[in-house]
Amino acid sequence: MNPTPDDNTESLREKKPRLSTQEEVERHSAYQALQRSERPSYWGIDLDPARRPGVPMTGHEPRPMPHARFPPERQQGTSASPMHGRPNKPMPPVFGTATPLHGVSGLIRRAAYRKPDHDPSHWLLKMFADRVDSWGYHTGKVLKVVGPVAVVALLVGLARERSAFAR
Repeated sequence: MNPTPDDNTESLREKKPRLSTQEEVERHSAYQALQRSERPSYWGIDLDPARRPGVPMTGHEPRPMPHARFPPERQQGTSASPMHGRPNKPMPPVFGTATPLHGVSGLIRRAAYRKPDHDPSHWLLKMFADRVDSWGYHTGKVLKVVGPVAVVALLVGLARERSAFAR
């Protein structure tokens, strides 16, 4: 007798889930451990370097850009301030002296550069100097607006005082 689709769905409904025993789990995992692992069908497709997608198809060897200088030339001169507290370590080949340390944040950074790099206070002072620098920047922006308003308010107050005094 051939099973009909209705019989098949009924048998599925009648099947109840059962819990696996510890023995079955161990037997199944041991079986899987002994099986040879199957590699996917696409494994090794890029073993040949010519089939790799990153291989340039231009046909010429890579070379530097026409006006590029490699390695970078070492800048002449000394930095405006010490950049780290290790005197035996040379400066990197490219460093900036266009913006020397300035203001209160510069004083804090100079104090940070006197400490070795591995000291947490070195990095905390540098972060605090960044905050002080940003506070100074934002204060300057606010003063550009508040300053003229304060001057106008002062002049209006003086004008009222003079007019009241003149009466």
